[in-house]
Amino acid sequence: MGIQNNFFTAFYSALGDPKNYYSFQKEMITKAMEDLYLNTYRGMSSFEATVIQVNPQSVNTQTQSLAVRVRPIIHDMFIPEPCSKFLTSEKMRKSVISMHPVAYSITAEDNIGDNSGAKEIGQSIQVGNTVVCYFGSGPNNSGQLRGLSFDPSTVKRGSGIDYNCLKGLEQERLGDRFESGQFQPMVTNDLGAIVDLPANTIDARNDPKLHPPSHGTIAQVKHIVIHYGAGSSFVADQKYGISDRGVGYHYGVERDGRIYQCANETELIYHAGDLNGKSIGINIVNVGYEREGFPAKPDWIEGTNQYSGLTGRWQPYTDTQIQAAADLVAEICKRHNLKAKGTSDGHPVIVGHDYATKIIFEYDKKGKSLKSDPGPAFPFDGFRNFVEIKMR
Repeated sequence: MGIQNNFFTAFYSALGDPKNYYSFQKEMITKAMEDLYLNTYRGMSSFEATVIQVNPQSVNTQTQSLAVRVRPIIHDMFIPEPCSKFLTSEKMRKSVISMHPVAYSITAEDNIGDNSGAKEIGQSIQVGNTVVCYFGSGPNNSGQLRGLSFDPSTVKRGSGIDYNCLKGLEQERLGDRFESGQFQPMVTNDLGAIVDLPANTIDARNDPKLHPPSHGTIAQVKHIVIHYGAGSSFVADQKYGISDRGVGYHYGVERDGRIYQCANETELIYHAGDLNGKSIGINIVNVGYEREGFPAKPDWIEGTNQYSGLTGRWQPYTDTQIQAAADLVAEICKRHNLKAKGTSDGHPVIVGHDYATKIIFEYDKKGKSLKSDPGPAFPFDGFRNFVEIKMR
């Protein structure tokens, strides 16, 4: 009993620190989201989904079953509707469609996938229909929904959602390309066009005021470095960094969620010392701590940066901003085969500028100033969890 009391005393004392309380709150929200949306089908063997892609020619040659792409209801939170107004091109819609799992037809009698009439089933199923799907290896299979099957006898006409924008996009040989979830992501063209990035990304790479000097090529991206620019807008931060010191960021995330891409991901941009040659820099706009010209507001957070030791009141990041940044970082991680909660060269893949100068560069031992961005108001643990969720 004494040990229990000591635990709760220490727990409540820890929550007395605003920084700890804020981090704990963010972590609890993330866990709640996981339980609400990712564990919806825990213990279940089947669920209802909407058919979003079908082609009568997409037949598994081994089982002679039809392959269709389906949209489980739980994806509403993490993957946008394929006909969302935010997806402004066919290329973007195809990319979103590819994020959904494939299910193969089975017979209602024995559920073994022996369907000699697969093409006929394909003629009768349409985009927008709903079907009952079955898990092949369980709903907790790393969130991948692999090995799904569906029962053609459970088809219902219409799901209440308008998927007319998908008509004509269903002619894809799913059985050939997506059978094991081995979808090849979109790649950049010769000009390095923006791909697989949130729809509100602004291409600023050809803007000389926003494109920072390039100092070579990154052979392998190993880290994503999170910064704040200590100003109130990304454009102002980037212009100042370029004109004053010849430094800048690959990406910027404004407080309203708008994203700027100012350099190709493989361009070597000065933003984080020795990590420049193997990292992508992202400025998530935030003024940092209270100081002259930036007085604290009531919602600012008391805290101490664990790496630089700077104590003060810190500006919180906006929810919209964190959401947009997580979308961006998830796509970058997938593109460069990085794990959101993984490590590279002994350090976290996603790091702050403050961590880099203290732990990696050891600036304090070299007589150089430590950095404090992104600061104690940035919810790092919750953010990495959020990115990991968005990568599934």
